[in-house]
Amino acid sequence: MGCGEMPSETIYSKRGQVDVRVAWGSAGTGEVQVATLATGTDPDATERIISVVNNWLSDAGQPVIDLDELRKALPYKPEFDGWHASLGDWPEINRLIKVLKRARDQAFGSPE
Repeated sequence: MGCGEMPSETIYSKRGQVDVRVAWGSAGTGEVQVATLATGTDPDATERIISVVNNWLSDAGQPVIDLDELRKALPYKPEFDGWHASLGDWPEINRLIKVLKRARDQAFGSPE
């Protein structure tokens, strides 16, 4: 773990596409972050997300994104590595835990 990095755990995908990382602030920062991490055999997760967005745009009759042109036009490399959500207080974190438990119970039944 590098300097300033939050302690974390990763839930690895059995399908090899998206892992979930849960991190929490150290030294009393009071923040929990839940993130999806793009993984899998596709080396370019940005290409994967642009493909999804382009399907939506195409279905809506809108112009699609040309990733090569986007890369040429930007002064940096556009990279997508997942979605990140940060929760900064106990009520938000407790609500997430309740929602996850409810989703688990609805999908798999109560463990009790």
